[in-house]
Amino acid sequence: RILGAIFVSSLFSDRCPPAEDCVSVFLCGETQREVCQRGKEEILKIAKEEIKKVFPRIGEFKFEKVTLWEKSIPQYTLGYEKFYKIEEELRKKEPNLVIAGNFLGGSSLAKCIEKGKKLGETL
Repeated sequence: RILGAIFVSSLFSDRCPPAEDCVSVFLCGETQREVCQRGKEEILKIAKEEIKKVFPRIGEFKFEKVTLWEKSIPQYTLGYEKFYKIEEELRKKEPNLVIAGNFLGGSSLAKCIEKGKKLGETL
């Protein structure tokens, strides 16, 4: 049921003490809305159970926090390609128009940086 997990301590230095890890776990999403309707304690329980399935040797958790975002990572649903066509048509009509963001071509930080660099080269 986990959508993803990020070892924050591996990506960003000084986020936790040496020899420890800080993990952010992502749940819910468009396909699991009912999970988000549960209380924070239940969500935390699910996250811990799921991360222990993936990493069975993980130790006890020293810090736990549940943060709920109603709209966080864009979900590309069936029919989303129409937005790409609209964007393409707009750019043909208005060549100086720039449309950018995580809703076009990938929402990960890496994709946004990649797209930003390419866009920067064209401006």
